[in-house]
Amino acid sequence: MAHMSHPDRFGEAIRHRRRELGIPRRHVAAAAHLSLERLNQLERGELVFVPAPDRLFGLSQVLNLSQGTLLLAMGYDIENAAGDGTGTESGGAS
Repeated sequence: MAHMSHPDRFGEAIRHRRRELGIPRRHVAAAAHLSLERLNQLERGELVFVPAPDRLFGLSQVLNLSQGTLLLAMGYDIENAAGDGTGTESGGAS
């Protein structure tokens, strides 16, 4: 399982966007197939593991953000990512 370089930044991005759109946590959690507690942990930056692709997709859809924006918030350097689709993480080893 991959680790996020910046779980706090990812959590802040999710929380800020959810509040900006006025979407309740329970709605975001349901749309992303996350438990409410797991979403709370993500927003607080307490989870270091990258969400599964289907959950990342759900977050991007409900928050109207690109998956690339979410990956950047996690610390992935998508502009300099390897051509094999795995990407690279900035600021630390995997």
